[in-house]
Amino acid sequence: DKIYLIGDSPGHLELSEYNRICKNFHGYPPPLDFKKELRNGLFVRKFIQKYNKIVSGCHDISDGGIILALAELAMRNKKGLKIQSKKSLRELKKWLFCEDQSRYLLIIKSDEEIIRYAKIKKVKIKKIANVEGENFTVKNRFDIPIKKLIS
Repeated sequence: DKIYLIGDSPGHLELSEYNRICKNFHGYPPPLDFKKELRNGLFVRKFIQKYNKIVSGCHDISDGGIILALAELAMRNKKGLKIQSKKSLRELKKWLFCEDQSRYLLIIKSDEEIIRYAKIKKVKIKKIANVEGENFTVKNRFDIPIKKLIS
């Protein structure tokens, strides 16, 4: 299976769980765009209704960002993930931990339908991971056995 990110990830870290853990309590919440929220939410719902046979799962992205949503999926399903990485550590940190609004993960069996449907609906999508193996892996960064994450 493949995991697609639905929505934008500009990298908003202010008031995020990541910044809280780093003891940085300053800033503003991410901007909220109700039109984008509605467009992305409806895209996910209608895609699942229309292509249910190829959808393996869905997860919203909120507190903790993409990395926490992916870890929850991996642990719940006891399946490994190979996650794409960014070139710089700073970009990777923002991408993995940002708490931008209106984002979802869709786990699907094939690419064609989601690429075509996103183009028609004008929704930003990006393939960010594959379901494979027994480890939670961010390419070229770290590799943790799922069993260790669960224990």
